[in-house]
Amino acid sequence: SILSMITPIYNKIDLTLLGLLRNNIIVGLYSVSYTLITGLILIPTNLFISLIPTLTREGKKSKERLSFLYTKALEYMTLIFLPIVAINIILGNEIILFIFGPKYINSVLSFKILSVSVLFTAFFYANRSLLFSIREDKSLVKLITFGLILNVILNLILIPLFSLEGAASATLITEFLLMCISFKMVY
Repeated sequence: SILSMITPIYNKIDLTLLGLLRNNIIVGLYSVSYTLITGLILIPTNLFISLIPTLTREGKKSKERLSFLYTKALEYMTLIFLPIVAINIILGNEIILFIFGPKYINSVLSFKILSVSVLFTAFFYANRSLLFSIREDKSLVKLITFGLILNVILNLILIPLFSLEGAASATLITEFLLMCISFKMVY
């Protein structure tokens, strides 16, 4: 599907633009943050992909049941990700130093920024799965395409000004807006 073609581009555009606008050292520092965050994003991705058949089936039976399942999933995401984000923000320096060593200490701020974006990404994936289950594929393609274009524009503005923290901020802003728009589409 078109979504499966757009998503990988969206996920890697910040690294690509960092490489074009900065240098390999900056890409390496950002990759440290990005690698840790990618592991966290797999949790909501896999959870909500596995829920799509259930959401689709229950949505055909009862809108109330669909709403209940969706609300429960959001509650679990909040319970899982709020502590993770808090730990990453509070202990970001220690996490980077422990896993990657002192050479990568300059990736801490981008790690903390991306950690906040994980919360938005988790909620966006919840909304994305619900929208997919109720056959809103075309709306999702438009939304993710918008996110890709916005992310490119923000990266082109923020990377020259703030380097890897600019790339992380572009992701944070984009994920926040995708989450907000997808909540509006769901409700």
